[in-house]
Amino acid sequence: MKSVLLRRGVPADKIAVVYDGVPLLDDSAPVDAPPRILAPANADDPRKGAALALEAARLAGVELHLSDNLERDLPGASLFLYITHSEGLGSGALLAMSAGVPVIASNVGGLPEILRHGENGWLVENTPDAIAAAIRRFQSDPALARGLGRAGRRTVVDRFTIERMVRRTMEVYMQVLQ
Repeated sequence: MKSVLLRRGVPADKIAVVYDGVPLLDDSAPVDAPPRILAPANADDPRKGAALALEAARLAGVELHLSDNLERDLPGASLFLYITHSEGLGSGALLAMSAGVPVIASNVGGLPEILRHGENGWLVENTPDAIAAAIRRFQSDPALARGLGRAGRRTVVDRFTIERMVRRTMEVYMQVLQ
């Protein structure tokens, strides 16, 4: 959002970034076989990528479960796909990370601000082949998936809790009032 405001002429010193915060979910206990791969159920939004995620899952030979309630469905997930054409930050990706579920996400919008490719998640281009390749990579390397899931959870604990978001929002309000 900051880059959009800057492009529209808002001076940088008038912009304060407050990142979203999500609840810290219990660590997911992924099912070993078959893997449970989740994606947000947002097929009715053309800016989102449910159709692209479904096509990639078909190419990878896996079943994709579309969820309209991530907090309910993340327990037991082995992988979370966050495929989108437009994104401010990616609260769904943060929620999956909070549960320790490894995330494959589109390399768009604010997602690269929360996901560092190969460190706490996996960023992909929005093509079925690239997404399918990432899914296959995670399936063939469970240690990689587990490591990224743990690193993603640490990222949320360190930077994206609700408490941190509230504290930072209050700091910005205090700056404006002075």
